[in-house]
Amino acid sequence: MHELQLLQQVVRIVDEQCRQFPDHELSMIHLTIGSHSHLASHSLEELQDTFQFASKGTSLESATLKIHTHVTHGTCQSCHTSLTYLSDALSCSQCGSVDISWDAHPELVITGLEFLERTIR
Repeated sequence: MHELQLLQQVVRIVDEQCRQFPDHELSMIHLTIGSHSHLASHSLEELQDTFQFASKGTSLESATLKIHTHVTHGTCQSCHTSLTYLSDALSCSQCGSVDISWDAHPELVITGLEFLERTIR
């Protein structure tokens, strides 16, 4: 379960950031995943369930994930066709070559956090 390890890292990093805002409750975490990432093959519900498991007992357990996908582009090194990574097809659609130079993009990026201000009564 590689996705569990990635989301545990997200929990650790975001939990550290949340300590800077003790009067606020985290409500949403914005993540961007590359279309080349195996995370893109999971449904939002699966990733949310895995996140809930990873965040159990932390200040993040009531937060939800908002996932955006970054479409990865590449160029076939044999015929110079521009390609878009949208599936598991790793070969060129024009010539069949697997010598493709994909744009560098991290598998997962934390792009934003949304907080609710806690009211003191």
